[in-house]
Amino acid sequence: MSSFLGIQNGKGLEFDEILLQLDDVRSGKKVPAVFHFKNVSNVPIVIQEVKPNCGCTVAKYPKSPIKPGEEGEIKAIYDSYKQKGYNQKFITVRTSFSSEPIVLTIRVNVD
Repeated sequence: MSSFLGIQNGKGLEFDEILLQLDDVRSGKKVPAVFHFKNVSNVPIVIQEVKPNCGCTVAKYPKSPIKPGEEGEIKAIYDSYKQKGYNQKFITVRTSFSSEPIVLTIRVNVD
């Protein structure tokens, strides 16, 4: 993976990006969004919950503990069915490292 930008805010996981601006899509398309991360803490971290803010987005994430220095990704699929215009979707990530959630953002314009 490429170098990380240090987006973590003391939450143990450092994401290369927490906001993804996707290319414009036609309504009805399913669009992938992948958020890459690295465990920059000195303890294993468990991702306890990954919760999109709407039913148009689903996400998959590692279920096993992420060891210190280990990298991984959260894969989301945004379904633009019956969506129009500018859309901004949020994915809340809760981990064993911090009580503060990490919020990932997907932005996309739907034609």
